[in-house]
Amino acid sequence: MYAELNNLIQFLKGKKILISGFGREGISTLRFLQKYVTDVQITVYDQNAISLPEDCKSLKINVERGEKCYCSPQDFDIMLKSPGISLDKISSDWILQGKLSSQTELLLRFFGHKTIGITGTKGKSTTTTLIYHILNYCGKEAVLAGNMGLPFLDKIAETQTKLIVAELSSHQLEKINYAPHIAILLNIFPEHLDHYESFMHYAMAKWNIGTKQTKDDFLIIQSDWIKSEWADCISNSRGNICFFGLDNGKAFFEINKQKIHVEIDKLKSPLKGEHNLINIASAIAASYKAGVSVEKAVESLYSFQPLPHRLEFVREWHGVKFINDSISTIPQSAIAAINSYPSTETIILGGFNRGINYDELIDFLILKDIKNVVLMGEVGDVLGSKLKEKKFKNNLFYAKSMEEVVKIASENTQYNKVCMFSPAAASYDKYINFEYRGNDFKKYVNDL
Repeated sequence: MYAELNNLIQFLKGKKILISGFGREGISTLRFLQKYVTDVQITVYDQNAISLPEDCKSLKINVERGEKCYCSPQDFDIMLKSPGISLDKISSDWILQGKLSSQTELLLRFFGHKTIGITGTKGKSTTTTLIYHILNYCGKEAVLAGNMGLPFLDKIAETQTKLIVAELSSHQLEKINYAPHIAILLNIFPEHLDHYESFMHYAMAKWNIGTKQTKDDFLIIQSDWIKSEWADCISNSRGNICFFGLDNGKAFFEINKQKIHVEIDKLKSPLKGEHNLINIASAIAASYKAGVSVEKAVESLYSFQPLPHRLEFVREWHGVKFINDSISTIPQSAIAAINSYPSTETIILGGFNRGINYDELIDFLILKDIKNVVLMGEVGDVLGSKLKEKKFKNNLFYAKSMEEVVKIASENTQYNKVCMFSPAAASYDKYINFEYRGNDFKKYVNDL
């Protein structure tokens, strides 16, 4: 048994543990405790009915269920909270007594020295998988953790000699007391405002990825943030600041005041658009700090397979290219999608309304003179009203189903043009998540 795993086991051994949230991560935590940790007392809490996996039914486990968690920190040594459990569902006494933890906290406490952590409102999944691809291509074995793939504790046996590349959400970063050795904060846009008191609360959860770093760690952030509202956050950072960005349309990163340009063949790159050039710059910066040369990192880029639902080419039908960007849940991502495909003639927008401001997108659609705007859901109604107020002169269509969306788009998009599905809104009005929404779009496009 290797040292980091042994230290984690010894930390948990003999404790009274509350597993808060019994979805994928909660089940992963229970299985880890069953396999590795002896002499523990386990209680499982969830808002929904709890069904123990077959391989865990022999364990003596207390079960608590309810709208809120009423378990007292006086009765436990530690709570391992899943990211799906909101902090307002538990007593603040857990935080005050230093008993709140999570898989992310355990990852960064015992394995942070060999972890590359990535967060941001948009682009974190692409950047995470790209870093993972670069490292393995270049002979630096790595595993995916966090939001990508299996929960971290499911992969514990694989991490002895490997780097850990972890996508980390704002929910996972709340209240953590440790940090990754290499941290990337890609961007911050208003999102998840239905879960946070304000945009600033959400932003500070993101910035938490670097607040516990030391002088031996690295925080990789956008170069244009130096003169932004985030200037104080940068100046208060304990880690070494590394910048990334675009310089006259070329990707670069800067370490120790040395600017390193990244020469990329945009035609060969599988990642399209300026926003992806920025993602690439941050990924290569992190890989460089992990010991990979810039040249080898760029070489690996051309064999990278992009994730689905992110500017994903679906098919060409009667000369019209259909692009699936269902990951788009904020206006900035729809703007980036159109900029990535300048021949976009039709844009499909709308979904669940979380109170996001769409003025920037409205002005952009007018400026770009987008010929067809197909709208759906509550956000579609909001956008339609605002476009009419601004005297939008082109075509507005309203659709009640994905089948109708695709029918309208296919009938109104001209030869050699692009139909872009980039909703700029959450999917929860009709779909479980953006993947289901994107798959539905692809189904009807492929049925044409």
